[in-house]
Amino acid sequence: MKHNVLLLILGAACCLYAGGCAREAELYYDSSEYAVEITGYEINFADEIDFVECCVVFDSDKLKDYSGWKIVAIKIFNPDPNTPISYTPLVYEARPGITNPDALVSKNTRSTEITSLNWKTISFETPVLIEESTDYWAGYSITPEPGQFPLAVGSEPSYGNSYISSSSLGAFLEVTQNWVLRIVVEK
Repeated sequence: MKHNVLLLILGAACCLYAGGCAREAELYYDSSEYAVEITGYEINFADEIDFVECCVVFDSDKLKDYSGWKIVAIKIFNPDPNTPISYTPLVYEARPGITNPDALVSKNTRSTEITSLNWKTISFETPVLIEESTDYWAGYSITPEPGQFPLAVGSEPSYGNSYISSSSLGAFLEVTQNWVLRIVVEK
């Protein structure tokens, strides 16, 4: 018993000496993990494009308490009831309030398959440091197939921070749906 208490005290001291223990938080806009329209959102122009990117803007106000933390993962939901879909997570950096991000700062080199009707947390190969007064557009890229419903849509009214782009669109366009997407941050 004494040995366990000593190890606990030693561990706490090391944690404090190293600048604090690692902390983690999951950030999102939807009010419930289950606020998902199971039908998802179909891409009608799948045979005309190479890829689609969906992003949720996590603005500097939402992230103000996390300056100096890192975006280490995203958590996304595959709403297609019949098909596993491969998602490639990415993060753009942007000046606050703009309608297209400034720079791609992290994108995994490999996609991750998510089975139907499941949440999955996907770690970034290159975590992103959160800086003050910066918006982060977190999302994913997919190669859509006809008949798939790869984009998880929230069942709540629009937050005005969901965007879509594709190889045929070029720029990002705001959508009236809420993409169901969360970021995992760590200190």
